[in-house]
Amino acid sequence: MSSREIAELTEKQHKNVKRDIEKMLVDLEEDTLSFEHIYLDSINRQQTEYLLERDHTECLLIGLCAIHRMRVIKRWHELEELASQFFIPQTYPEALRIAAQRAEETQHPNSLAS
Repeated sequence: MSSREIAELTEKQHKNVKRDIEKMLVDLEEDTLSFEHIYLDSINRQQTEYLLERDHTECLLIGLCAIHRMRVIKRWHELEELASQFFIPQTYPEALRIAAQRAEETQHPNSLAS
């Protein structure tokens, strides 16, 4: 989740969310640059945001009020649901099984999946 999205969901200024993230990462002794991402703002200037995975997002949330925590938690659930729709096989045999299953479903569209 991006620091901009967290700022929007928590109704905070992005610069303040970034400050909180930077402090959190320093406290955790983690490399801030590994979370940094450049985006273009509305007038085409390069700006910095942070991209956090779930663990770091949850750590950041601890300091927020319950309403803001819940908004971010619900958004994480939405993101996870979207991600689950785009399953990527991790092994060649797994990819073959999925391809075979889809071929079978195409040949027999009315049969029930097992």
